[in-house]
Parts: sequence; structure tokens; C-alpha cells
Amino acid sequence: MTFAWGFSDGCVNTHANQMMGFEFATSSDPFSIFNTVQSVALVSFQIFQGTKVNTQSERSLELYTLGVMILGVLMCGATFFFKFKKFDKVTAS
Repeated sequence: MTFAWGFSDGCVNTHANQMMGFEFATSSDPFSIFNTVQSVALVSFQIFQGTKVNTQSERSLELYTLGVMILGVLMCGATFFFKFKKFDKVTAS
């Protein structure tokens, strides 16, 4: 489980960092916004988990995990609908 979690987290972060590095003109703005949104989302999920999820109930943990999984798939899948910049092979060399 630890390997699978680390591998998927590394893939998602590499994918996000690659998009931010190549798609935006500046390098600081997209990374700053991403880190801010990620931090706020992390705190929000931890507060929600600490106050609303009953850790003694298996059903409650299953629903929370399923909800987080669905949100993750939707957020990662949203990149299929982005209009990315065209990569020019002449400028790459």
C-alpha cells in the first residue's frame, strides 16, 4: 500500500509540475498558486476528517475514502479537456 500510494502521488505531482512548467510564461505564479490551493485543500480535508468522519465506524471511513478517490479521479481527469500549447520541435533543439 505504501509503495502504491507513493508511486501514484509521485506520478500526479510530476504530471502537475510538468504542466505548470511548460504551459505558463512565468515559473513562479503557477507554482505559488498550486502550493497555496494544495495547502488550503489539505487543511480543509484534515479538519473535515477530524470533525465529521467517525473513525470508529467502518462505513464512515469507506464513504470518506470513496469521496476522496472520486474527487481525485475527477481532478486528474479534468486535464484531458485542457487546451495545451503546441510543442514546436524546432525551438526545442
